[in-house]
Amino acid sequence: MKPYINDYMVDVYGTAVGIINPKGAYKVVIEAHADEISWFVNYITEEGYIYVRRNGGSDHQIAPSMRVNLPHR
Repeated sequence: MKPYINDYMVDVYGTAVGIINPKGAYKVVIEAHADEISWFVNYITEEGYIYVRRNGGSDHQIAPSMRVNLPHR
């Protein structure tokens, strides 16, 4: 979107905001957000404990309250 805007910003959640005419009395704001919520397995102990790493926009503070289904082959 850079060729079509004058300024932009990205917040900590990954929301991209493009601004047209940022110093004018009237502005146009183009906003977009997409979550890539995932966790990947980083390590499995011999006892079967699974250690994961966060990838994307999921909130680590709510993770302990979430149920996870792990398919096995």
